[in-house]
Amino acid sequence: QVSIKQEQLLDDKERQVKGLQEENAGLKSTLSTLGTQLDEANAQREKAQHDLDERQRLLKNSEHVISWLNKQLNQHQPAKTLDDSSGISSSSTPQGTKHIADMSGSSTDPHVKAHHLYQQP
Repeated sequence: QVSIKQEQLLDDKERQVKGLQEENAGLKSTLSTLGTQLDEANAQREKAQHDLDERQRLLKNSEHVISWLNKQLNQHQPAKTLDDSSGISSSSTPQGTKHIADMSGSSTDPHVKAHHLYQQP
């Protein structure tokens, strides 16, 4: 009877070990999958950070260009003369640039306040 009990106990322990080995294999598989997903997420994050850095650099460059253009416009803007009854004034600068600005102030779009037309000198 003692040997039968020991055999049953041994069978139970073998089943436990087998179950734990299967659980361990499943956990290893899950860990591997999560590791791959983490690597992919890190790669996407790095690409997004690179894209963000590039866009910020381009934005800063664009801001500098806009600032420079505004400074050039303000430094070289001659006296305005009325060309026609539309309320548009224009003048030429020594650099051959023609500036057109809405003098009536009727434009609702703040981006339409001034335009640059470039002419060959």
